[in-house]
Amino acid sequence: MWATLCRFRRAAALFFGAALLIWMGVEDHSAVMPVLFGFILSGLFFLHRDGRLLKQRGAEAALILAGSGIGLGTALTAALLMLVKTGWHGHLFPDFPPGMILDVLARAPWWGAAGAFAGLGTALLARWRRT
Repeated sequence: MWATLCRFRRAAALFFGAALLIWMGVEDHSAVMPVLFGFILSGLFFLHRDGRLLKQRGAEAALILAGSGIGLGTALTAALLMLVKTGWHGHLFPDFPPGMILDVLARAPWWGAAGAFAGLGTALLARWRRT
């Protein structure tokens, strides 16, 4: 089981890295891809860090906190990716203006709350399946 999960994480991380490098070279002004990449990176991080916690007693709390962390991490990682891509290309007119990056950061509390509710729903579903 763990060997299969480790292979999945490794393959997902390699695919994510390749897709990220391809996206960095493309002229893109939409916030969809940085947010999607931020979500995937946050999800991979919490899958790597909290995978063992789900077998213990506080699995419900761990799922809620992981969901909240994924939501907050999505906004922070997306803003960081936007900033890096803007600096990487170095155009006169940036790919992502500062207002757009700040708008993504302003959504962090809402995405964190949405992630916490998704984690709560997952915890309730897992508890229901156990009974």
